[in-house]
Amino acid sequence: MEAITPSMLSMFLRCPHQFERRYLKGEIIPPGIAARRGSATHKAAQLNHEQKLHTKTDLPLEELQDAARDHYVHLVKEEGVFIPKDQVADKEKLLAAGLDATVRLTTLYWEALAPAIAPVWVEEKLSFEAEIGLPLRGTIDVFTQDQWLPDLKTAEKSKSSKDADYSLQLTFYAGLVATRSGAWPQKVSLEVLVNT
Repeated sequence: MEAITPSMLSMFLRCPHQFERRYLKGEIIPPGIAARRGSATHKAAQLNHEQKLHTKTDLPLEELQDAARDHYVHLVKEEGVFIPKDQVADKEKLLAAGLDATVRLTTLYWEALAPAIAPVWVEEKLSFEAEIGLPLRGTIDVFTQDQWLPDLKTAEKSKSSKDADYSLQLTFYAGLVATRSGAWPQKVSLEVLVNT
């Protein structure tokens, strides 16, 4: 291990055995459809934020939908996807539903969230040299001109305010932003795109 990330810490706190298998023994199982859907939606948002740094306007919806669709297909074909044994017979149907959800969630991002984001940092890699022998590292989705640190997620159902209040990842990212910028973000939020 070269650094400690929020996902590593969360996994260790949730299940030390899973942490050991993943990070110490190198056992990697491909993510499921929901994770691939989330990664593809995130990729479309990233593309929009990167170009918005220069243009100050959002990309057309169709471009973002195409980007999300293409990334979902790429991830599934090139990197694989985990399908539970009892659902393998429905694999094609499940993958198609995941693709439809990716486009739907990207549309929701474009309509409800993108207009409010004026990025200054996009996919910024941040680190802090902690006195524990390993640096703390993380990559934030976006940080805005008005000092807002939103973390974009996709889910099947809404999260509670408690999920944000006790989010290790949000706290970790806010600390990394404060270390880099010299000030804590004015607003930190968990922005959940719900697949309904």
